[in-house]
Amino acid sequence: MDPLRLRGADLLPEWWRKRLNRPAQPEQTEPPDCPHARTVPVHAQPTGEHVASICLDCDEQLDIPDLDAEVPSSRPAAPSKPGRPGGRKKTPSGKTPTLQATPSRSYVKPLLFTASAGAFGYVIGLVDAIGAFLPAADHQATDAIGLTLACAGGYGTWRVLGVQGVVRYLPGGIIGRVVASVFAAYVAPGLAPDGVQILNQYGAYAGLDASGIALLSTSAAICGGLYWLIDRRFKASPALVRWFVRVPLASALVAVAWYGPGPR
Repeated sequence: MDPLRLRGADLLPEWWRKRLNRPAQPEQTEPPDCPHARTVPVHAQPTGEHVASICLDCDEQLDIPDLDAEVPSSRPAAPSKPGRPGGRKKTPSGKTPTLQATPSRSYVKPLLFTASAGAFGYVIGLVDAIGAFLPAADHQATDAIGLTLACAGGYGTWRVLGVQGVVRYLPGGIIGRVVASVFAAYVAPGLAPDGVQILNQYGAYAGLDASGIALLSTSAAICGGLYWLIDRRFKASPALVRWFVRVPLASALVAVAWYGPGPR
């Protein structure tokens, strides 16, 4: 017999009897999370760009991970190339700033450096000593040009005989080279009278005679020789050393600048 009737359940309403006789429903549990093992890409139309992915197991649409932000690049950064001075440089944002002008070089400091060395040479009498050669070159053009030819001939012969293709045919080795250079320096002044005549003849086209050219060549030889022999060899030295080394050259420049040619 139906147990509900024994308990008088027939007296209950019909909808309540149906609820009591319905089998118990199992508890609803949440489905496990899908690992999204099988996915297919979704491409945008008509560009074909990969915009998302769809899981074949749960039909959930997945976003594309940002690989640039999560995975650092293993490629080393390319070394930057040095730009030209005063050129355009790109900023990290990709914008190009305006062209920056290269700062102009000031010549005041080198001028004061040389002027102070010349003043020191004037105080110690070096300017007067160097200036004593200028009147001799101005009034005795033949002797000045002869001395210039002697120095040029001796030095030029020494350099030419030191060339690799010539030294093998030179008898006596270094002694033969010295003898030939001394002989050239001894013979060269004999060409001075002819040189003076040529300078007087053709120097008039430039407004200079032999004496004026002798004075210019002597001044250039003194200043250029002091620079080549002394000043250029101490460019990497400290400032105080370079200042003392600059005194002979600065004194020669002051002597040449102050000299006034007299009547010939």
